[in-house]
Amino acid sequence: RLTGLDELPGKSSYFTGNDARQWITDVPAWGAVKYEAVWPGVDLVWHGNQQQLEHGFVVAPGADAAPIKLEFDGARRLAINREGALRLSAETGELRLLKPVAWQEADGQRRPVRCEFRLRRSGARTQVGFRLGAYDRRLPLVIDPVLAYSTFLGGNSSDTGQAVAVDKGGSVYVAGSTLSMNFPGASPIQQSNGGAQ
Repeated sequence: RLTGLDELPGKSSYFTGNDARQWITDVPAWGAVKYEAVWPGVDLVWHGNQQQLEHGFVVAPGADAAPIKLEFDGARRLAINREGALRLSAETGELRLLKPVAWQEADGQRRPVRCEFRLRRSGARTQVGFRLGAYDRRLPLVIDPVLAYSTFLGGNSSDTGQAVAVDKGGSVYVAGSTLSMNFPGASPIQQSNGGAQ
């Protein structure tokens, strides 16, 4: 089950095409999205945090965190670096998840729980799990790995980067051109002209 959390102010409308019956109006925006029970007693919550995309696992009291396993299709190599971050190398670039943090709320305070990535083989695939320190199984537990940086950018055709800049907030700006019809952010008008710039 998918649930929106932390409704944001304002609504969005999508007027696509000439048929008003296909238009979608007054769509609420949410600060987070929760997938309930991705494993027994474990919810998955996606949210943005200061320009970083985060996903956290919320383990209910009495539930087991051990079944939580991640697999990454297309990853050629997975490794944990000295800082405890997970590095995934693929044909199109590298993706990095910072060392996970875990905590429990008790008496209005956040209590940290030791947490680190753990790699394990399952046949020909490598799965990513979590190694946890001691925690109170009577309380909910949050495990939060952070997507730190990704170099996946491009489409199914010719893409050319001509300049890259990073602002003070850590946002990356890429200038260039593409002939890819599926390049992220390319509008239908740009795509109909055979590319985007």
